[in-house]
Amino acid sequence: MTVSACGGARDTSPWQGESGWMGLMRRGSVRVGPFASWIALVVLGALAALAPRADAQPADIAAIQAREARNADQRTLAALERFGAALIARYGGDPTLTMLGVSETEGEALAQRSPGAAPEHVIRQGERWIGTEGRQLRPWADAPVAAMHAFPLSSMRTAGIRAWLDAWRKLPGRATDFVTRYEAGYDPADGRVVVRAHVGSMTTGRLSLHAFDPATGAPIAREPPRR
Repeated sequence: MTVSACGGARDTSPWQGESGWMGLMRRGSVRVGPFASWIALVVLGALAALAPRADAQPADIAAIQAREARNADQRTLAALERFGAALIARYGGDPTLTMLGVSETEGEALAQRSPGAAPEHVIRQGERWIGTEGRQLRPWADAPVAAMHAFPLSSMRTAGIRAWLDAWRKLPGRATDFVTRYEAGYDPADGRVVVRAHVGSMTTGRLSLHAFDPATGAPIAREPPRR
């Protein structure tokens, strides 16, 4: 996957066809982690749910897909608000985080109970906290560096994400994209906290990763370090 600015993205990790990721997975040629598999399944599910009817016209199909993508945007932003409220109820005040991840159905974070304390990995699905066994949320920087640049939950506002989404949706071929997950953390390559959006394209059938500023939604062209 490649991170780039809006309009300058290079989609990678094709998953369609026998030569793509899903074909390789079927043949056992590629091993992927549970999170990567989950993203692929989410996008495949979205494609199946929006499969065109025999009597549907192309323009109608695109309009339906664009509307559903926008609805998914709203559900994910609402999920971020609910997860934020749950973190505040759990930790009090304005929780300090070294990583944050949220999708339409799940939120997870590395939260510090006190300055310098080891972060606690927490996951919430729906209205309940679940166990973290077999799950990992790794900072993009070394743990001590990530701890030095921990950020308050209040800095992750939906307004910045919405600004990025509004600009993204205006680009050709992007109205029907599905954002499967957002992650936020300190990016040592850029020297600041950024948000990364995991995007599944209904136009190309590819997955890509895009970074932006959490406060303004402005795209970030710098490629982040590999996890």
